[in-house]
Amino acid sequence: MTPGIRTLIVSVPLALFVAGCGWSKVDTMKDMKPTGSKFYKALYSEYVKVGDREAKEEDWGNAVKFADRAIKSASGGPQYPEAIEARDLPKNTVGDLLAARNRLTAALIRSGRKKAPKDAAHAQVMFDCWMEEQEEDHQPKDIAKCRAAFEKSLVKVEKALKKKKKKKKRKAKAMPAPKPAPKPEKASFIVYFDFDSAKITAKGRAVIGQALSWSKARSPGEISVTGHTDRAGANAYNTKLSERRAEAVAKALIDGGLALGFLFKTGASGEEAPAVATADGKREARNRRVKIDLVQSAR
Repeated sequence: MTPGIRTLIVSVPLALFVAGCGWSKVDTMKDMKPTGSKFYKALYSEYVKVGDREAKEEDWGNAVKFADRAIKSASGGPQYPEAIEARDLPKNTVGDLLAARNRLTAALIRSGRKKAPKDAAHAQVMFDCWMEEQEEDHQPKDIAKCRAAFEKSLVKVEKALKKKKKKKKRKAKAMPAPKPAPKPEKASFIVYFDFDSAKITAKGRAVIGQALSWSKARSPGEISVTGHTDRAGANAYNTKLSERRAEAVAKALIDGGLALGFLFKTGASGEEAPAVATADGKREARNRRVKIDLVQSAR
């Protein structure tokens, strides 16, 4: 059998696999009726445009990826820009993309979705477009086009946040200094919440103050904020509640002056990772929490 014939035989099942497993999503995304906020409706529309464009270019893998994100956006699910590690990026581009993602994430957490929904949605999709083009790394014009569109939209979101945000002048209460530890490299802080609430309590703000004091003294290189709930209530509801708790703590950290020159991650575990094992449906105060993990910079 000649090499040419062998190649043809192998490629046919691959085409059938793509069509059978992923192509249906490209068709499905166009039939969705988006629900949720203005941001998620705009996000759905933006992902459909990019997914359709990739399909016309016969880039099936990326067409399916964007279609999947369009489908999730249509139902108002939790959406953030694509993770840096999701793409095989040239090493010399990671720094710029990481800084851009941190900047966008901060704007989304600071009510960017509500105050400039269309621009926030366009910025997110153009960031993902930039990531996709940068991974391929063979069309400089397309990379520059996605990056420029991202920057233009994000600037509009940031201006909207500055224009409408009113700072209340309050006399800052001195926060108790955290107990000194012998040259720590990592630290964790737990913020607890009342039942069925994402509002930070006075005790929770004190804990956030301790996390800020630790970070300002040590310049963390990485931070993760993960929300949790107890096992009372439906799993889907608890997942969204844990996300709101994580965003509330992340916003409080950023408002408190936490610098953004490092890897910043937010997560929502719902009821799936309880601190205390309980039966399903049982309330447990120690499970209603947000965990803040700080890793000291290597410098």
